[in-house]
Amino acid sequence: MDAREEIKKTILTEPIKLALKWLPAGLLLIVLYIPVVYRWVAAKLPFWLLLMIASMEFLLLVLAGSYIAHLRKKRKELTPTLIHRFGIQWDKDQNPHCPKCSNRLGRYAKFLTEGWGFECLHCDRVITMGTDDGKQLELAEARALLVGDNTNQAISATQQQLKQDDKTESLSIESEKILVYLSRVPSRDATREGLIEQLKIDPTLLIYNLHELLKDRYIGVSREGTMLETFGLIQKGRKYLIDNQLLKSSRR
Repeated sequence: MDAREEIKKTILTEPIKLALKWLPAGLLLIVLYIPVVYRWVAAKLPFWLLLMIASMEFLLLVLAGSYIAHLRKKRKELTPTLIHRFGIQWDKDQNPHCPKCSNRLGRYAKFLTEGWGFECLHCDRVITMGTDDGKQLELAEARALLVGDNTNQAISATQQQLKQDDKTESLSIESEKILVYLSRVPSRDATREGLIEQLKIDPTLLIYNLHELLKDRYIGVSREGTMLETFGLIQKGRKYLIDNQLLKSSRR
């Protein structure tokens, strides 16, 4: 364990553990002691003063509970997330931890009987690393394999994301009719009125699907002058038609 870890353990980790251990018991004693104190002072103090004292006690309990919650959160942050590989545990920075007590392992050296391994000061034993088939590993080899694991996981996650991004969502029948129609006519003839007339779709439904296709970038729109809008396929719309085999026949 290096000097920084030792200092953090001495001034932060151990006091937090001790506080978490004794604070609940202390709070329980306070709660049990309150009725005794209240009966003793009830006969000696006016009601308004008792009410003020009770309010202060309640506030102190709330503050103590909040502090306990803060300490538990801090303890969780200080506890590293460990993965088990090659017979020991590793944190995110590839620091080795004991598989039994989860504490940071001590010096790495070549021992007479065990070979290369770590010394756990808490368990007082030597821990070696090895693969599933029994081959002993040195530290450099184990860390290289860990880097390979992380790289493979990152590549796998990227591939999954690409597959998800590339997955074509299913469109409504009306949207598919619009895409098929736009694939068959010149863009100059693909006006809103022309689509309504040719596809025989309710105007409100057609306008809704046009807006959805534009929003999701299946089609584009061109404006001539101030009024006339014409629509045309763009790459995502063409890909949808090809992937769903809609170019040869329309689903009318």
